[in-house]
This record gives sequence, structure tokens and C-alpha cells, in this order.
Amino acid sequence: MTACVIFDMDGVIIDSEPLWRETLIEVFGEIGIKLTEDMCRQTMGMTTKGAVDYWYEKLPWKGFSIEEVISKIEFSIIEKIKAKGTAMTGVVDVMQMLKKQGIRMALASSSAIKVIETVLDKLDLRQYFELYHSAQLEAKGKPDPAVFLSTARMMNYHPSQCLVIEDSIHGVSAAIAAGMKVVAIPDPVLFNDKGFDKADLKLKSLKDFTLECFLSINN
Repeated sequence: MTACVIFDMDGVIIDSEPLWRETLIEVFGEIGIKLTEDMCRQTMGMTTKGAVDYWYEKLPWKGFSIEEVISKIEFSIIEKIKAKGTAMTGVVDVMQMLKKQGIRMALASSSAIKVIETVLDKLDLRQYFELYHSAQLEAKGKPDPAVFLSTARMMNYHPSQCLVIEDSIHGVSAAIAAGMKVVAIPDPVLFNDKGFDKADLKLKSLKDFTLECFLSINN
């Protein structure tokens, strides 16, 4: 029986994936790399370093270090979240529903801790999460399961007692590798991607994650 729900952050509790794509296109454009929105979707769910390393391997550039590019991206996304970050539809309703059921909640994101804290403060959601953890503090990011396994351990739960809510294929793969159940809420453009078929449940929106859905996953 699920005792803990672990939320991904970007694209699950905050509508930040468009902001991330905008940021990546802008920052990489500054260093001479032209990315498209579809190219940006290739690194959804990865840590910032993972995404930067990914593009450096494919399209190496000169004049800026990996660390400088990461810093530019994280500064930009924080400013964008502060200016126009909005909650995904249904977030508060789902959290209130889980709280009423006595289900504990944690957040496990590929974003840096300073980005996570910016989001929680912007959306006023700290009250719902007992803890938050960043994959950037692990040796490997998603699709490696480390961030979820560490979060479960910090919450004192076995992975089998945890349910993950994710929007990326990398995240879904990480949750499954961790031995957890997973609800996928894909980006609409990627909804029919077969990579999401391995999730226990696939929904179009968090507002569709009802108590009945939650209970059905636990049967």
C-alpha cells in the first residue's frame, strides 16, 4: 500500500517546462548553439549538468565552460520562475486529497536545490512536503533511480511503499528502476510516446488524478 507520494517538480507541480525550453534556447543561442523546442525535449527530466553535457557531446562549443553554461541556465530559469511561474492545474487539490488520506509527500527533482526552493516559495507549497531532494546531489541523475531511492530512504519507506508522479520518460524510467509505482503525466506533445506505456497509470493532467485513481493503483 502506498504510504508516500514522491512528486517530480518541473511539469508536474509547476508549468515550467516551456520556461526551461525558452531558457535553453536563449542560453545555448548565446554560445552559438541553435536548439529547437523538440531538441530541448530530448533532455527533459535530466539534471542541468546532464543536459549541458548531452549537448556538449553532440554539439561541442568553445569559449564557455560547462560550469559557466550551467550557471547561466540556472540564473535564467530562476528569474523566469519568479516572474511568470504558475502551478499546474490540480496541484493543490491533489495534495489536499493525499493529505486527507494521511499520505506523506516528498519532492524529488532534477533541478538544483535553489531552483526547487524558488518554486516552492513562488507557489507557496512548502507546507505539503516533508522534504525535497535534488538529483544534482546524486552521482547520477534520472533515468538513474538514485534521487528516488534517496528520497524514500530519507522518508523511512521501502521503495515499494512509494508512488512517483512524473512527466518525463527519464523520470518514469527512474521510478520503475527504483521499484516504485509511477503515474505519468506527459507533456501533451509527447503523450503518445511509447516510453510512457510502462507507467502504472498515464493521465493528461494532474486534475485527473482522483482518489479513485490513487486507490486503483493500490489494488
